[in-house]
Parts: sequence; structure tokens; C-alpha cells
Amino acid sequence: MRRSSWLWSVPVVAIVVASPVHAGGLLTTAPYLGSFVRSGFATCVAANVGGRTADVTITLLDTNGNVLVGPDTFTVPPRTTRSSTSVNLANQSPALCQFEVGSSRSWRGSMFINPDGGIDGTDVVVVPAQ
Repeated sequence: MRRSSWLWSVPVVAIVVASPVHAGGLLTTAPYLGSFVRSGFATCVAANVGGRTADVTITLLDTNGNVLVGPDTFTVPPRTTRSSTSVNLANQSPALCQFEVGSSRSWRGSMFINPDGGIDGTDVVVVPAQ
């Protein structure tokens, strides 16, 4: 009887050892064709909606997949936000923001695009991450 219980445990141990460890979640905004807007600014913003302080790594990519900003890691208290450095749309073509997080349920992310470059909030486009 002991022998049969030992034999079935070998494949289970092999599967557990061979399984990859999931380090966290990745939130990504929908693609934005930044090359169509030639003035203003784009910024990635992450919000910790969880109950604990946690880290987020923010990366802003261009339309060719090149990194424009980051990756920058921030330690964010609960119910607060952090943003990436803004890029100028006159000389950059941002496409999407990526947010590496511990638990995607505890985070929200967006790309804010302000074609005017002003701070009055007019003509702002927000692209949410999923």
C-alpha cells in the first residue's frame, strides 16, 4: 500500500517543480497612436486601490515598442497615485503604458494625453489599462 501512494506522488512533485512562479500582474493601456497628435504631453498614471503599500513599475512605450520613459519603480501607499515623467508629443510618439504590479486587483492605470499641453484639463484623453 505504501508503494502505490509513493508512485502517484512523483508526477505531482514534478509538475509543481516545473510550473513557473507568477510574480505579479501586468496592466497595459490600449494602443494610442501618438504620432497623430503633434503637441501637448502624455503621462502614465498608476493608482494603488488596495489596502497595502505596494510597488509598481511604470514604462511608457512608443509606436515601435521602444521605451520612452522608464521602467521606473515607485512604492505607493494605499489610495494614492504615482505618474511617470511626461513626454512631449511634438517630438515623441507614445503608444501605451505598462504597469508591472503585484496584484492587478489592487491597481488601476491610465495614459493621460493632453493635446493642448495646458493644465486646465481641457481636451484631455484618458486611456485606461486592463
